[in-house]
Amino acid sequence: MRAARARVGSNDCVPAAVRFGTTGHSSADEAIARCEEEIASAEMGLAEYKSAEESIRLTKLIKRRRAELPGLLKEWEQVSATLEEQNKWALADG
Repeated sequence: MRAARARVGSNDCVPAAVRFGTTGHSSADEAIARCEEEIASAEMGLAEYKSAEESIRLTKLIKRRRAELPGLLKEWEQVSATLEEQNKWALADG
């Protein structure tokens, strides 16, 4: 995951908020869902043996996606916190 923070004017932006843009939650939800779907699909593929190479490929895919998932969840939490903070300010101004 990217550790660098994006700089916009004088405000620091959360990388996930920049990455997912204004749609925030829905994009983050979709990224997490895609990752989980890929894991499930690869696991199903392992249930039906085709070749050693295919089993190795699927196992590596599962390992990569499982390693990515916690980062996606953390980004989702950052987007959620950012949106909640924006909503607090919007409600306070309104």
